[in-house]
Amino acid sequence: MHAGSPNSSLLMLQAFKRDYGNTPQYSGPKLSIQEAREIQENARGRINTIIEKISCPNMILSAESISTFRQEEHEDLRDFFAQYFSELKIYIYLRPHKSRIESAFQEILKTRYRGLEQQFILIFEKAIAKIDAVYGRDQLNISKYCRSNFTDSDVVSDFLGQLGLTRTEHVSEGENVSLSLPAIQLLYIYRKHFPGTDKNDSNRVKKLSKLTGRPFHLHSDLFQRLLLTKEGDLEWLKRRAGISLHEDIEEHDSYSIRNEADLINISNETLGWLKRQQRGWFRPTKSLGNSTSSIAKGVRSLRA
Repeated sequence: MHAGSPNSSLLMLQAFKRDYGNTPQYSGPKLSIQEAREIQENARGRINTIIEKISCPNMILSAESISTFRQEEHEDLRDFFAQYFSELKIYIYLRPHKSRIESAFQEILKTRYRGLEQQFILIFEKAIAKIDAVYGRDQLNISKYCRSNFTDSDVVSDFLGQLGLTRTEHVSEGENVSLSLPAIQLLYIYRKHFPGTDKNDSNRVKKLSKLTGRPFHLHSDLFQRLLLTKEGDLEWLKRRAGISLHEDIEEHDSYSIRNEADLINISNETLGWLKRQQRGWFRPTKSLGNSTSSIAKGVRSLRA
């Protein structure tokens, strides 16, 4: 359904989140009741148009934001799509907590600022119980997100395989671009100075994706400060779905991020890369040092 975009998360928020104007994804002025209603009606109209153009009996919708819905919002979504389809099935891929936070942090930075030490609430029981109640337990399929378990390390092929489908030349999807630690460092500094959404965000991220380096990992001490969960939640998930998300949280501690000072400590190699993208005007000299404002302006000028 999302036709070239990585997913339809924003569209689902606009169409079904009853307090969309209070979500982190919305950065405009406070919405009146009428304005919020118009955003919702326009979003649902766009979905209706997309569905009408589909010539096959099935539709695949990718939208991670659905996991944040309250039960009544799930009910709104279910009732809307029930007008068009006889059955709704939910497929969820779950990462271990630490991997989930590391992935979510960089995805958020691609569109807006989030402080490194802002906590994440991850309670599988709470989220899954709402889905079970609205769509039915038998309509929910839960898998562990683990690239090494997927054919060609490809989650899309794994998902299609669960549907009895194979990837063909007619199957295409936008992909979330994975960033290296140096790229995330630059993006974080940029977001601290320019926290809002910008029309060139996607091009900027594509450019940063070309900056190579080691992967981004949180130190186990920082991770434990960031995670807000419910005691016994992983055990509940294992009973409910038959999968284990236990992980070695200290595996990458020797080269991980402990605090914001680590994250904004930009190497000379990274500064050199940024300089080469500026066609000469941005010069990280000794007098400039690690000025975060200058680095942020340099990142702001990036184009794919």
